[in-house]
Amino acid sequence: MALSLSHAVFCSATMKLPRISPSFHRRKPASNIVAMSSLPQPSLSTADADVAPHLLRHIRSPSPSIISTVQGFLSATPPTIAPALCLAACALVRSSPQVALDTACALHLAHVHSAVISRRHLTGLSSPVELMTSDGLMVLMYEMITRSEADAGRLQRVVVEVAGAVAAIVAEVAEGAEKEDGRLPACGAACGAILGGGTEEEVERTRRMGMHMGRAHAAAMRCGVAAAADGLGMVELELEWFDGDIADHVKDFLRTKMSFPHDVTI
Repeated sequence: MALSLSHAVFCSATMKLPRISPSFHRRKPASNIVAMSSLPQPSLSTADADVAPHLLRHIRSPSPSIISTVQGFLSATPPTIAPALCLAACALVRSSPQVALDTACALHLAHVHSAVISRRHLTGLSSPVELMTSDGLMVLMYEMITRSEADAGRLQRVVVEVAGAVAAIVAEVAEGAEKEDGRLPACGAACGAILGGGTEEEVERTRRMGMHMGRAHAAAMRCGVAAAADGLGMVELELEWFDGDIADHVKDFLRTKMSFPHDVTI
């Protein structure tokens, strides 16, 4: 059954949202560092490029019109960095980005739902049809999460993270409140770290990284790269704690993803 707007608002009132703890910036002890070169990981860019195709491959419908409709929603929504942050955070905790690919797809659907309820008329469909379709995509969102081969405990945590973020976004729209640009990116990064087997410290640091990167991305989209400077500085502080080689790889990936010039520091 598709999730309704009223149901999501109810969830936001009853579900305890994940809390972002204060930051204590220090580099991880050397004994816990694993070099990226020792891990057989596919490229972050390769995994990121496969998000939309992977999602479309797993739509259970023989009808080309259904697939084309979903594809239309994916292409009509504004850019989001949440799926990329999910993959990047998984890499930061020394796991393959492929582990988080299904959840990255789910986050893309969460972003579509958020865009539909916030903006409407993203496609050529009427507003009621758009809303019903985006609610239906929420079912696919949860299905994509549970496709992961991660253990049940991690999947449960990811479901709670994503459900909480979606419910909070719906509540913001329903109340006419200002949108928190970092909410879904923070959720995405935390989910990637959880699926990758990160420690609680790593999960919270990637969550903060995602929040700051999400805000920086939104600021850059609205006002240009210069407006993202403060947020990127906070991202840099969080990444300093992780292994240098992996962190540098993630920085390059995020800089490319956001189309930032090479002289922009992350």
